[in-house]
Amino acid sequence: MSRVMLLSAALSSLILISPPVEPVLADTSLVVPFTHVKTSRGETVTMSVRISGPCSNPILSYDFTSPSGEDFGSRVIALSKSLTEKILKIRLEEGDPVGNYTLKVFGACLGSGFSDSKTVTIEVVNVVPSISASGPGEVSRGAEFRVSLRVEDPDGPEDALSIHAVLRSPSGEPIPVSVSGSPPNLTASAEIPPGYPLGTYELEVSAVDADGGSSSSRLEFLVVNSPPQITGLSLLGSLREGEEVVVRACASDPDGSPEDLTFTLSVNLSGDVLFEGTLPGDGECRESDPIRLTRPGELVVSLSVADPDGGVAEKSVTSSVRGGSGGDSGGESGGRPRRSPGWPRGGIGGELGEQAGGPQAPTPKSSARVLGQLEILSVEYPSPGVVEITVSGPEGLLAVAFCDQRAFSAEIEGGRAVIRMGLDPGERRIYLRLLDLGRVLDSEELTVRVPGVVDLAVSGPEVVEAGSAFSLEVSNVGTEGSDYRLTVASAGTPLSSFSGELDPGSSEVVEASAPEWPGTLSVCVSSPGDVNSSNDCVEIDVVEPLEPYVEVDPEGMAVVVGSSGGPGEVRLTVLADGVQVIEEEVSLEEGGRLEFPLSLQPGRHLVRAVVSWPGGSVEDSAEVEVAQETRAAPALLDHSLIYLLPAWILIAYVFARRRSG
Repeated sequence: MSRVMLLSAALSSLILISPPVEPVLADTSLVVPFTHVKTSRGETVTMSVRISGPCSNPILSYDFTSPSGEDFGSRVIALSKSLTEKILKIRLEEGDPVGNYTLKVFGACLGSGFSDSKTVTIEVVNVVPSISASGPGEVSRGAEFRVSLRVEDPDGPEDALSIHAVLRSPSGEPIPVSVSGSPPNLTASAEIPPGYPLGTYELEVSAVDADGGSSSSRLEFLVVNSPPQITGLSLLGSLREGEEVVVRACASDPDGSPEDLTFTLSVNLSGDVLFEGTLPGDGECRESDPIRLTRPGELVVSLSVADPDGGVAEKSVTSSVRGGSGGDSGGESGGRPRRSPGWPRGGIGGELGEQAGGPQAPTPKSSARVLGQLEILSVEYPSPGVVEITVSGPEGLLAVAFCDQRAFSAEIEGGRAVIRMGLDPGERRIYLRLLDLGRVLDSEELTVRVPGVVDLAVSGPEVVEAGSAFSLEVSNVGTEGSDYRLTVASAGTPLSSFSGELDPGSSEVVEASAPEWPGTLSVCVSSPGDVNSSNDCVEIDVVEPLEPYVEVDPEGMAVVVGSSGGPGEVRLTVLADGVQVIEEEVSLEEGGRLEFPLSLQPGRHLVRAVVSWPGGSVEDSAEVEVAQETRAAPALLDHSLIYLLPAWILIAYVFARRRSG
């Protein structure tokens, strides 16, 4: 046999025993669900890529690049669902550039010659800032007010936000606004100057993020007039028949000028109108002309003060006018001591009141001071249960007040004396006597209303979720009923207010709402206009709402549970192929994350995890494959080599003969 024939036979043997090559199949393809998708930073794009059709030894891979071509593969999480299918989860983070990202998916089947690639464009768009504002519905001129702002950039750094606020009057005139704090929680404060028009004002807040995205929010509120405040109303002179008195009135205007106020006065004596009209002058305090008291009786002085914008304040005082001296009493000038109805029995040293045998005889006059008169100058209530009566009379005499079987006295010095009385709350009749060595020289009487203690308290939950409703309990544990005003504020800015009336020992429940942002609420209750009331405040923490999430991690063989919002309690239930494998109560912290390992038998399992709480439930599911543990098999002889041996021997023989011959 020639060498050529031997070589041909050897090559034929090699060809005949070579393994066949698998042909490329036309029905095998690389499948992606879409070629373009729009998303934003912080959002997750989930897509399934797979090789469809017959495929041995499949290979799936990908590249993910930014708009500038930078490798961003770290933003992709790949989960293998099977040998021919993967789940890709793409999430761009805060600070990543916006634009068109490119995802290139590669697929191949080794042994068949199939390979393909697909390109998906991930368009990442900027999300503009969000703005929310909360402030008072009404504000007064001349008083500073605050508006709570929450400005957030959902997909960018909040410290890069540029924030601007402008306040405009009804005519469009701008008013300076101060913005303090740092995102997301800020406070805008401003003051409507006196003299500015009343009506609806608009606060506009705008924000621009680092990518140029901008948004704005407008808040309207009503600027109202601050009514005048009456600071004083008194009578100057003697409250005795035939005498003259002067009314002195004082008032101020918080958002205006006192010279623009109008003082309207009415003086009525037991049904008779002694004066009605306006008080002259242009200052804070004005006085009437002398008004003659024509007869004894009840004197009612009423004052109304109005500003140019229609604000009105009113006040009235009531006094008693005594009969004139030298009347039917038959006494001398200065008068013998007069006894009023209800004169207290008994007295000091047996000189006061009526004895059992009848009225006391007139007291002999032993000095010139007997001609003195007792005048009531003022009645004040410095604190609950306390009355202070200021009287005038001759120097060195004793002024005594009787009420509720008790006596209170003060010596007249410098023509005046202040009698301080501690009385039970309510309406009380007080009898005043002027004494000289135990003898009654003059007397007065009046009715007062002794203020009690208004002790208000408020209670509520320590923690509430943002945007949720909650209950507050307002109670009056004092001895006197009162109106109340309950205010809920955040960062010094009132969010809501409630008003009502509470009797002593009573309480009521008020429903309130938390703002949409976290922080601290200050809840205060007070009694409007009552300086003697005891007020109360509590603080309530506002937290983000509980927002649980759950993920089944096939690669980590675990279930992940966390909260993207506030803290709270949830229940975790995990099922593997419909059989419960985990059930547990879980306490989630704000931003916290917990992992629960899965203990499963070898094989493929469908795992379903459910997290439930009073506000709802979330769930996730995935296929988890647990590998079978195998021992290494002993190496086996490749028998195909035996068939190749004769061919290799022939080739070696041919080349050896060629070299030798």
